[in-house]
Amino acid sequence: MNTTDEPQVLLHGSDPIDRQIHEQIRACILAGALSAGEQLPTARGLAVELEVNPDAVQRAYDRLEGEGLVNSTDGSGVRVAWEPATPEYRHAALEQLCSEYLARAQCLGFTPNEAASAIAALTEGRFAS
Repeated sequence: MNTTDEPQVLLHGSDPIDRQIHEQIRACILAGALSAGEQLPTARGLAVELEVNPDAVQRAYDRLEGEGLVNSTDGSGVRVAWEPATPEYRHAALEQLCSEYLARAQCLGFTPNEAASAIAALTEGRFAS
């Protein structure tokens, strides 16, 4: 996941590393950036790339497998097992992501309108931090 054509996992903030890895790979699968059958890096390989403990990557992969998004088999590694089948599912996933974003923004003291304005500003490339 480190070539320019592939999605990258970027660690930031105070959320647990395994959660960040899980959420980012999950989002890539739901968005179609990772396709069914595509192989993910080994847990050890991604851990080396991210400079984290391999157990954190393995926990993320285990959670993705528990959700049915990836399959891991001996000898063939971890592969994306699922592709969003319907626009409705993708819409529901986006709605969930937005709800999580609004909840985090609220914890930081922002109103829903302020959070929406920040998204609009980022989209237009005019966000000032």
